[in-house]
Amino acid sequence: MTVRVRFAPSPTGYLHIGGLRTALYNYLFAKANEGQYILRIEDTDLERSTREFEQKQIDDMKWAGLEWNEGPDVGGDYGPYRQSDRLDIYKEYAEKLISEGKAFYCFCTDEELQAMKDKAMEENRDPHYDGTYRDYPIEKAKERIANGEKPVVRFKVPIKSYVLKDLVRGEVTFPENMVGDFVIMRSSGLPVYNFCCVVDDALMKISHVFRGEDHLNNTLRQLMIYEAFGFDLPEFGHTSLLIGEDRQKLSKRHGATSVTQYRETNYLPVALNNYLCLLGWSHPDEKDVFTLEEIIPIFDTKRFSKSSAIYDIEKLKFINGAHIKEKSNETILEEAKSFIESDNPFHNQSKEWQLGFIELFKKYINFYVDFNQYGKKVFDSKLSDDDEVKEIAALEAMPTIKSYLQKVIEEKLAAGEHYPTSEDFQGWTNHVKKELKIKGKPLFKGIRLVLTGETQGPELKDLIPLTPYKVIAERIKLI
Repeated sequence: MTVRVRFAPSPTGYLHIGGLRTALYNYLFAKANEGQYILRIEDTDLERSTREFEQKQIDDMKWAGLEWNEGPDVGGDYGPYRQSDRLDIYKEYAEKLISEGKAFYCFCTDEELQAMKDKAMEENRDPHYDGTYRDYPIEKAKERIANGEKPVVRFKVPIKSYVLKDLVRGEVTFPENMVGDFVIMRSSGLPVYNFCCVVDDALMKISHVFRGEDHLNNTLRQLMIYEAFGFDLPEFGHTSLLIGEDRQKLSKRHGATSVTQYRETNYLPVALNNYLCLLGWSHPDEKDVFTLEEIIPIFDTKRFSKSSAIYDIEKLKFINGAHIKEKSNETILEEAKSFIESDNPFHNQSKEWQLGFIELFKKYINFYVDFNQYGKKVFDSKLSDDDEVKEIAALEAMPTIKSYLQKVIEEKLAAGEHYPTSEDFQGWTNHVKKELKIKGKPLFKGIRLVLTGETQGPELKDLIPLTPYKVIAERIKLI
């Protein structure tokens, strides 16, 4: 059997982060099984669907690297790949069910349906359709249609239970009478989701359907439609829900939820894919940082979890930083340049200096834009305004340290030198320790304060060679 999976978004808004995870799981399963990954656009909500949102969703998926084998923009043997271009197909299949007595025309008004619902609630029954037109003669129905009435088409629900063997949730039983005769075609002639989804999946020969757990209730209706047509049933896998730290379904109140927002805030696609993969699936070696290429050979549905996945933005940030740190300094430099503000002194330095800067500060960043603050800090002659600075500045040994370093720096400037070396710094430290007899906190914290204006930070032997003598001289004057 050829594996064929699909991702079928509705272009009624931006691509949700949960939608990208669904696309990702389908993509990985297809690649792991040398199958086909299909993009289908479910745009039968004509009032809310737009080509603009469709294009934005496509752009987001391409940014994430999830390229498809078939779709509206690349074609394929099973198109059209937009549901709005398949309306005649749905109409044909709905009429087939009607002709076989498996569906019927229903002329109930909204007021009549509400009355049914109210009565059921009063009698403590499930508010199912009461079957008013279930056995209405087809000839009479067609006469009414010819006279201008516009009924919906309802599916005749069999009175039986259904069992689904789900790849994630195991055996799921749907008892009889869970749903009443449901609508498959609206009075406007447009299909309802559960109907056109089944028709499309069957005609496109979809072998596996991976989607969120929130779609599990839809599955019962879809199983009935598959059975009514005699279509081969695909294998289903309903993945865990994404929830916030308050254990509620992920929504805008938990922060950014659209893929576009993550693109605009400078996340790496490899990091976002990496993190989303972990929300409902686990690496067999318990690794947290990996690429899709590394995952494809080992992607297995047995690693899916039934438990809801808590969306942790701090872990996503960490993973983003981890992927940056795995790159070479040369690559980071080239990729980071466009994210560092044009007026940052970083841009005026030699490539050797820039590579040294990248090496020193990459351990502190999660995003390329984070380099901005460190680039400015290296050239900032101000003192940090905190209590520890005041405490160290008041130490008895500080005037001696300051006097010695001020003299050294002035001599270097007079000689036309611009930057210290790590050997220079080591020599100054040895002199303060051995010749000036200063040790402990005054030695280490004191030298750092005089040279950097701070009492904490990166290794001085790496930081000082990046700092111009002119900047150090200006800092010393403020001590």
